[in-house]
Amino acid sequence: MRIALLCCDPLAGSAESVGCSVRLRSLAEALVRAGHTVSAISASADSDTPPSDMAGLEIRPLRLPVTVREIDWHFSRIQPELVIERMLPFSHEGAQAAAEAGIAHVYDVSTPLVADAHDPRDLHAATSRALQFTSGVLAGSSSAARWVGTFVNTLVPVTVLPGAAGAHFMRPVSPSAIRGVEQRLRLGAGEFRVGFLGAFTAESGVLELVRAVGAIHKERPARLVLMGDGPLRNAVLREAFEQGTPIVLCGRVPHERVPAHVAACHAIAIPGDRGDAYRAPLSLHESLALSRPVVALQTPAIASVVRDGRDAILIDSVGENAEMLRAALMRLAQDGTLGPKLGAEGRRTVEREHTWDALAERAVRFAKELPARTSGGHEEPMQRVSSR
Repeated sequence: MRIALLCCDPLAGSAESVGCSVRLRSLAEALVRAGHTVSAISASADSDTPPSDMAGLEIRPLRLPVTVREIDWHFSRIQPELVIERMLPFSHEGAQAAAEAGIAHVYDVSTPLVADAHDPRDLHAATSRALQFTSGVLAGSSSAARWVGTFVNTLVPVTVLPGAAGAHFMRPVSPSAIRGVEQRLRLGAGEFRVGFLGAFTAESGVLELVRAVGAIHKERPARLVLMGDGPLRNAVLREAFEQGTPIVLCGRVPHERVPAHVAACHAIAIPGDRGDAYRAPLSLHESLALSRPVVALQTPAIASVVRDGRDAILIDSVGENAEMLRAALMRLAQDGTLGPKLGAEGRRTVEREHTWDALAERAVRFAKELPARTSGGHEEPMQRVSSR
């Protein structure tokens, strides 16, 4: 099947740790592995040469400003049978171009759209218009699916396509790669290492995690390995100094190097909702895939992936003194069998339900079952533009 992945966001690939960039790349890789012909049309692409590890994927830079004519020009060259587009606020050009060409189009909606600088009524009207052109929606969670359903004038088929672990997280990490991380970060032997992936924000719970690991360190050697950055960086450093918490600041780790960093930790903590209660963070799936035990805040999205005591430890809140978080991590530090047990079951959970190969297959099957669409409200498909 010829598939076009469309992203009109010029910032989508600005940082390898950005969730939307990882999601689109992982979906592209899975579709290529499944034997589909995939062309990525992206406003953030700075060349038409795909990365060396993505042979079989065509990269097509999208000129700005994005127009229906520009997108249709790309469609005329690659003749896609299906377009999967990351949905953006106030952007309908891709769906309109696909509808006018009679091509099946599916929006990928990770979370409900927000636009703080605009009137919510304007965003609602623009989103309603965009949904009138599309054939269906891939929702990142059941909450995102419900949000799509709030557009009362839109009868669009929706299926939930949550996050998953990429293929390189499913492969074993070599001992030499782990040793390389340990040497580079100067990680000591005999310490209990807790990893954290994500932005340093108030919602992420990173400050509470610093306090929790500091409390553990008072009883046994422990260290916090922080993979990320954010506005609370200085606050994290200050808190670590005051609590006596040994920390390592890794900065934003390139996505292909994350597996070795996670594997160098004994547990991964997800103590906040990251400001997004609509979907489970990628770090959850990725840590589970690497058989690392996870301690996480019990949000509806996270609870839809793991179950407390089976493949993770879920806590109700981190609290002012991070006691629940400290107690959960201390259980893993003291019980030498609990961590491997949770890690093994977490890996099986990902293998059963949360690989990108499985999700890509579901996305294509969903698209094939969509009703035929013409031009998004037009009586007849408009003539295609063959040049720009």
